[in-house]
Amino acid sequence: MRSGVCMKNQLLYSENQTASRYDLLAKAFVNTNALTKKEFIIQAFDIAFELILEAEKGSYYELKGDYYEPVYSKGYDCDALRCLSFHKDDAFAEYVSPEHQEIESYEVVIKERNLELFTDEMIEAMKVLGTLSNFISLYAPIRVNNTKIGILCFDNFHNINYSEESKTMLKIYAQMFSNFYEVRLSQERLENRIQEIISTLVSAIELKDVYTKGHASRVLEFSLDLGLAYGLSFKKLRKLETAAILHDVGKIGVPTGILIKPNSLTDEEYEEVKKHPEHARKLLSEIEGFEEITELAYCHHEHYDGGGYPRGLKEEEIPIEAQIIQICDAFDAMTSVRAYRSAMSKETAIKILEKEKGKQFHPKLVELMIQIHK
Repeated sequence: MRSGVCMKNQLLYSENQTASRYDLLAKAFVNTNALTKKEFIIQAFDIAFELILEAEKGSYYELKGDYYEPVYSKGYDCDALRCLSFHKDDAFAEYVSPEHQEIESYEVVIKERNLELFTDEMIEAMKVLGTLSNFISLYAPIRVNNTKIGILCFDNFHNINYSEESKTMLKIYAQMFSNFYEVRLSQERLENRIQEIISTLVSAIELKDVYTKGHASRVLEFSLDLGLAYGLSFKKLRKLETAAILHDVGKIGVPTGILIKPNSLTDEEYEEVKKHPEHARKLLSEIEGFEEITELAYCHHEHYDGGGYPRGLKEEEIPIEAQIIQICDAFDAMTSVRAYRSAMSKETAIKILEKEKGKQFHPKLVELMIQIHK
């Protein structure tokens, strides 16, 4: 625990100490896009705690449903802190907390709590935490649009008022928290919108061809299993997931009569089917940010030996994710009922995979696929 008395007199820093503070401040702002929300909260809160010298303890509360609940802290007993949650309509009694409170830092001196505002459990928790009386809190709301979605609190117990520098520092961090949440919320909305588009496209395919119902989902499941076994990164798995569910979206452009024909296709009809990767490319290229996904869907009928379509790519020319989709697509097609034939057994499908190893399919993927399905 830091000594409040000493800290009040330590506001002059050498040049190196000042540079160190700027380094800490910069660390909280840069390279945060790759962090999870939990990682961001921990990193930013810990740095703010270091920079606000008067603070001895601190906590961060987040709005979950109708209640603000503690999600991270420094110096406090975690079990006791979890007993403190505040309804959004009664949030932070004795603190300034108007409905449209701006992002600003506020200092409040708590001499004695109004015990009528709290339950017995909360009062006992405050006794354990030391926040029942005689402390000073510096806090700031976290806002997204018109909603306070969180609050940062830094407390000291030595009657030390917070400096203007500390107040400004907390305001900066509160704004940074708010910006982070706003960006993540926008990303979530975009991802939800994309998922809605994906679901609509998959449903449109299945409406045209009853025999493909569930096919895209199975290819997705197989592809993720195979991608994990191959050792793809999380980022590549996310793209593989989307490309796998949409690999046959181009069949929307193929006449329904050809898709559901109960016997063999003519050469002309087969050429129409072979156009579906190009249809997929045209359709998916209209979606912003889908460049890699479009390429994977476009390549999922290329063969390892160069005998596939639409471009006759071979070996490393074909993205490994597209080769994963291809073998999973073929395996599910063989083991599913189709308009023109009954389903093959898994054993028969595996024999075909072995036969086509190094020809239609990537040798390593054949080995992994057999391991998974045996």
